[in-house]
Amino acid sequence: MYSIVQIYYVIDKGNSIIDLSLTMEIRLIAFDYYSAHLHHAVDVYCNVWHREQNDSTTFFRKYARMDDFIGYVATVDDLVVGFAFGTVSRTGQWWHDCVTKQVGLHHALDDAWVLTELA
Repeated sequence: MYSIVQIYYVIDKGNSIIDLSLTMEIRLIAFDYYSAHLHHAVDVYCNVWHREQNDSTTFFRKYARMDDFIGYVATVDDLVVGFAFGTVSRTGQWWHDCVTKQVGLHHALDDAWVLTELA
């Protein structure tokens, strides 16, 4: 899966405007428990959120084992620059339980897919 992204940077320097527009191709690659890209996603996660590698790998693997896990890394020129993953919300999962405490049992939680991490 490919996306072409146009990024516009406009810098106002007094009376002159500098346009630094660029276009890049972002490739999305699925990853799962066994994929080397899981480790690349963990690397991004640790760099963005300043987390510890071993605990983060355990966290990612916990979710990647779930049947309904969907994960993607984003690459630019074969370099992993981001990731996203999620699962169906279930009782016992941190997010599901936190929301249930706030809103009570709600039918929307019965069939919700949750974006767990994005960086």
